[in-house]
Amino acid sequence: MLVSCASLPNPVLVYGSDSVPPILAKIGPRLAGDDASAITVVYAEDRSCPAVKAAIGGLAGSFNGAEIGCYYDGEPVSGEGECEEIGARPCALDGTMAADIGVSDVFPQTCGETVGGSVEHRKGPVQAAIFVTTARSSVQAISQKAAEAVYSPDSAEVAPPWDDEAYALQRIPGSGTQRLMATALGVDPDQLMRGKSLSSSSTLIGTIEGWNESLKGAEVDKVLGIYDVSNADRRTKDGKVGFRALAFKAEGADCGFLPDASGYDKAHVRDGQYPIWSPLHFVARKDSPRSKEIKRVLDLVLMDPVAAVVGVSRAEVFATWVSRSFVPECAMAVQRDSEMGALTPTTPTCTCAFEAVLKVASAPGCKPCDESSSACDEGYHCDYRFGSCEPN
Repeated sequence: MLVSCASLPNPVLVYGSDSVPPILAKIGPRLAGDDASAITVVYAEDRSCPAVKAAIGGLAGSFNGAEIGCYYDGEPVSGEGECEEIGARPCALDGTMAADIGVSDVFPQTCGETVGGSVEHRKGPVQAAIFVTTARSSVQAISQKAAEAVYSPDSAEVAPPWDDEAYALQRIPGSGTQRLMATALGVDPDQLMRGKSLSSSSTLIGTIEGWNESLKGAEVDKVLGIYDVSNADRRTKDGKVGFRALAFKAEGADCGFLPDASGYDKAHVRDGQYPIWSPLHFVARKDSPRSKEIKRVLDLVLMDPVAAVVGVSRAEVFATWVSRSFVPECAMAVQRDSEMGALTPTTPTCTCAFEAVLKVASAPGCKPCDESSSACDEGYHCDYRFGSCEPN
């Protein structure tokens, strides 16, 4: 019989997006083994909007029927279960344990939720969403107008080659990727878009990869789907070649852009030329008896300069985010305060560290540094958070 998640020492339940387990795998085991104040990080997966609702006041098991949570205890993990795949162990969610931190791919307001009072909303690293087609398609880009014609339920337009709804794939309204794309296209996120609705991103991309092999002639050009960049990059790095991202030409733009200028650098996300992105969003309970433990977990996930746990550095957490195709806020040259809202310029402060993780070309003054070797070129200073010389 599985141990109850609620019975674990100082459990903090992180509930929602599958973006966060790689970070939890870094900090969870160390928190469990912290002699001064041990915390057991528990994770359960759900879509963005149910996760936000759960953190605001629901119970974890009441939205997706989850009965199993995954917890980190600091001991080596082996096996092939869903929890073991993220370096954790299974525990039983009995419906009595509230979600302490809800993780969403979109703003809480995009889920129709108002945050305040007993919950706190904090933004995390940025993630982009993309339009995808088959790897064999001859099409390289899609315009905003064409995407609206394909997906908007109110559109009377047709946008060849995407003129057959049987090949247009979407998610469901609870999906963060779906709601972000709907907002980008001016569609009510609560309304299903045109095309076939699929319950998971893995099913959607698997369908496209299958069509890449089975469709003949011009049919391969008719395929269109929506996907998140983090999972798309992971599959590409793993050698999956059955799909391809389309450059996106926003209304009024001179040309289309992919998220990356080279490799996986997210250059066009960072400078705002690729517009379809949102920060990760963390909605945390402030009224819990374990509010200090909840705050500590969240501070570590978000690389707060004051938070620390022995054995894990901010630089390690930063590198994990970046290698998973997220852009920490400090690497962004633009920001926004609402879903697909107006972009405002901001000065990035960790560009050198970001590009060092990805091993892409940086300015000559971008060099490693630390407390014992802090010499940086003129015009640069040592950012000890991530161990890199950054422009003044």
